[in-house]
Amino acid sequence: MWYAGYIQYFDKKDTKFIRVTKGFGTSLTEFTYDMFLGGESYDFFVESKKDVEARREKMKANFMAIYAMMMQDPSTKEYEKVLLKRTAYLYN
Repeated sequence: MWYAGYIQYFDKKDTKFIRVTKGFGTSLTEFTYDMFLGGESYDFFVESKKDVEARREKMKANFMAIYAMMMQDPSTKEYEKVLLKRTAYLYN
């Protein structure tokens, strides 16, 4: 429904900026009329910030439980510990 309305008011000379939030940050993507209606199908998914934060907190809690255990395990290799630290840094 929103797509039809968007197309109706999307002038061929307009450019739209869409903010895309990914795991490594937010980026702005510029769309023109031809790109929006082109052959490539974009997968748009809209969800509430509250749901995203709840899912992220759950993932963080699950990871932190494993993180402490693996960091203390003497059989964990050094490069695995580096990757664990990087992942922990992303959650904080």
